[in-house]
Parts: sequence; C-alpha cells; structure tokens
Amino acid sequence: MGRSPSHCLRKIIVKNVRRFTDEEGNVTTKANADLDLAVDAMLQAENLDSILLVTGDGDFLQVVTALQNRGCRVELLGFRNVSKQLQRQVDAFYRGYLIPDLLPFPHEPRNDWGKPGSCVRGVCTKWFPDKGYGFLRFVREITPNLWITDPRAPDSPYESVFCHANELADGLGVDDMLNRETVIEFYLQESEVDEGLIATNVRKVYAPSHP
Repeated sequence: MGRSPSHCLRKIIVKNVRRFTDEEGNVTTKANADLDLAVDAMLQAENLDSILLVTGDGDFLQVVTALQNRGCRVELLGFRNVSKQLQRQVDAFYRGYLIPDLLPFPHEPRNDWGKPGSCVRGVCTKWFPDKGYGFLRFVREITPNLWITDPRAPDSPYESVFCHANELADGLGVDDMLNRETVIEFYLQESEVDEGLIATNVRKVYAPSHP
C-alpha cells in the first residue's frame, strides 16, 4: 500500500565542496557525496515506498540490492556512462535525455515539448534501411503509464513519429537507428499526408559505447 502525499519525504542535503591544490597547482574537489547518499538512503529506507537514484555509478549496486531487500522500489535516472549492472538491478531505469523538459535545449529556450514545431528527444523503434525510413518514439508527458510503451494504446504517454532518411544529420547512421539505446533529438512537424507527426533535422545526442 502506498503512503499518502503527506507521508512523502523530501530532504535536501547541501554538501560543502572542499578544494585541494597540489604542488603543481592542480585543483581537485572532494565532497564524499556518494557515501553520504548511500548512508542516507539506507537510514530513510523504512520510511519510503520508492527511491529514485540519479547516478550512473555501479558502486551503488549493493545499495540498490539492500534497499530492495527492505521492500523499497528503486528507480534509476541517468544520462551517460550508466552502469549496465545497475540498470539491470533497479526496478526501472529512465534515460534522463528522454524526460520531457528535464534537460533544456540551449538553442530553443521557449521550447513547447511535444507540440508541432517543438524539439524533443527520443529513440528509434523501427528502421527499414532498404526503404529509407522508420519510426521514432518520444514521451509526451510523465504519467503512471510509462510502462505502456506502445503508442497505439489509448493510455500510452508515448507518441510515434515518422522519419525519412533524408532528415538524418551527418554522423547518424543505420547502426545508430537500429539501436534502441541511441538517443536522438529532432523537431516535430505535422504530416501533410495524415494526422500524424513527422521528424525533421534528426541529430544524435547519445549512442552507447561498444567494447
């Protein structure tokens, strides 16, 4: 059973960053934030139903396991270089680039995410190299139905967008489009053929590294 909003805990811890200068003049900073975060999460676990970690550090793997053993649902938000083991261990993983309005667009300060003419970030769900087109998907808004990933479902918060190969920027190849972990950025335009949306000026934001 979930707790009511009045029982939700929100706590902000401000860490003072210490700076050290070595003999060569190089400056390093240290705050021990990771350790404090792990300790605080464990101390608060009995009061929480779910915990959202914003990190990519695989060192939190044991912390996640311990929290889950205490009955907490652990979700993860990350951008680049997120530990694969950590992604597999948590109950849900969200790529930060795909969250509406979480990461601003410097070139679009008044961006209206999801509306025609706006810029969004998403992934490619289907690509047909021989036909030169495919379909992209982005999150319109954050709802409890994020698990409904099929845009055709009535309650799905996802939107499907047609994309032609001519709209792909340099550096964005077929391999990128066939990989669902590749994050792309694109503009939305209304289709002249049907009531759907089409993608223009499609650029690569993030692609997973391969050993």
